[in-house]
Amino acid sequence: MNHRHRILLIFSIILLFFVIWLFEITDIDRHINDNFFDNTKKIWLIPNNDTIYGKIFYKGIKGLLILVAVGILTTIILSYRSDRYKKYRYRAIFLFLCMAIIPSFISFLKHTTNVYPPWDLKIYNGTAPYVKLIEKYPKDFLQKDKPQGYPAGHASGGFSLLCFYFVLKKRWKKNLSLIIWMLAGWSMGIYQMLRGAHFLSHTIVTNILSIIITLIIYNFFSKKIKGELYEISN
Repeated sequence: MNHRHRILLIFSIILLFFVIWLFEITDIDRHINDNFFDNTKKIWLIPNNDTIYGKIFYKGIKGLLILVAVGILTTIILSYRSDRYKKYRYRAIFLFLCMAIIPSFISFLKHTTNVYPPWDLKIYNGTAPYVKLIEKYPKDFLQKDKPQGYPAGHASGGFSLLCFYFVLKKRWKKNLSLIIWMLAGWSMGIYQMLRGAHFLSHTIVTNILSIIITLIIYNFFSKKIKGELYEISN
């Protein structure tokens, strides 16, 4: 891992802890999500996935990500069967691992953190108390099912696209990949906030974790990827 990436990794880890701390001691999450919930009608700004927004920002983007992953997996297979695709092997493996590991790790956290999504909370016409990540549930509250609200799982697919930045050579392509990464991740994250599936902090944490995980995975493939990029340019 080069010095620049090491600094970015350290900064991202520090930022992750700062974000968790900030949202634990403040009510920023609640103040923001209050704007998306109609207390009179008891519904969220986007009531369900059957709207046009759901078709675009949930099913649509998710479908595109699956197609991208399938294309990358196909490239990996072809790289072992054809010399034509061999030069893409390690970049494709790196991309596939990032797109698989990041959502999988976020899913693991969702099953571990025991935090309810906004739509399940009493403050938004649900049944669960508003308890943050480090807080404990009231003793008189009985959990029927373990919640899976933290961090943001849907947005993790979009944020996993950060990996494309590391496999592109031209600066404008790398910059474009960063724009696509942020647009994909945050459009998916904001959509989930508007329907009560997540708070802002959930998406920010997923965003930061995507950077940390991508940098760690890239560290194992950097020499191979640089070798493939050098081969293309010569």
